[in-house]
Amino acid sequence: MFYQKRKVVFFIFYVGVCNCAFAQGKESDFSKIRENFEKIVENWDTQYSKELSTVAGVGNYCNNKKYQTELEKTLISIHKYDSMLFFKLEEKYNESLDKKIEKILLEIKKVEKEYNSKNFIRTLKKECSNKREVDRDKKNNDIGEASGDEEEILLELELKKYMNHITKSIDHLKAHMHYLEY
Repeated sequence: MFYQKRKVVFFIFYVGVCNCAFAQGKESDFSKIRENFEKIVENWDTQYSKELSTVAGVGNYCNNKKYQTELEKTLISIHKYDSMLFFKLEEKYNESLDKKIEKILLEIKKVEKEYNSKNFIRTLKKECSNKREVDRDKKNNDIGEASGDEEEILLELELKKYMNHITKSIDHLKAHMHYLEY
């Protein structure tokens, strides 16, 4: 009898230690995920978002293969976290049918449809073409409204609007990252 109680106590202790270690491991994993994602978001906010909102920044993108590659890697990383969050939220929604989670899932789907990496790169390439056209117009006609200044202003307004949508979407992802913790 004594040995059975001892086994039960040992078993309960063992399960408790395993659960604590597992919980600490999950917390540590989540901390790393959050930390990595925050670095990516900071990189996006300080480098890409601001720079690609300007005609000069798009010019840098258009003419710099290394910059293009780095931007694509950043977009792939953001998409990875976006997908991770989506699948975790989908799992939570299936368990709870929580309307708040459903709203977040719809938001992520919209972002993935409208502002996915492929569409973003396609838009930037279109803007590269527009920039070359504006530069050509400015070079050929340097007097009055045909100088391309107005076209450049319109191009920059379009870029800012597009980049603001993407940055807002990334900020929403960041705000919902805590769902990965559980």
